[in-house]
Amino acid sequence: MSFNTLKKPQLRAVVDGFGIDVDEKATVEVLKAAVADNADVIDWDEAVKILKAENLWTEEDEEKAAEVKAEAKAKADARPKDVLIKMRRANKSYEMLGYKFTQNNPYALMTAEDAETITDLDPDGFVYATPKEAIEFYG
Repeated sequence: MSFNTLKKPQLRAVVDGFGIDVDEKATVEVLKAAVADNADVIDWDEAVKILKAENLWTEEDEEKAAEVKAEAKAKADARPKDVLIKMRRANKSYEMLGYKFTQNNPYALMTAEDAETITDLDPDGFVYATPKEAIEFYG
């Protein structure tokens, strides 16, 4: 689920719960903008806890959230995993973005977006690899 699907009372509870100063007469759009502007502070799981405490989170909301999460996972799983990354770190084992690298298995096939994120976050520890390198490594 996303904050964009919340109703006005739910958005109001979230901004109030996170201590974000928004006019009491703010529209839904203003509340959504306040949430977006404070995305570094507002956590979805914490927002749901606030909504539950205020009795603003229903079974229907829970079902919608599960449905949206499943759709997002299916969409992510459908993206092609066609980029090969190699771990150059000295760690025996290292996990990043759900991919597990080990000294015995330093290669992982992933989406282009994940590969870019990993190599940007740790350019010395991870590099793009060729299929030939992996074939030679695994023999």
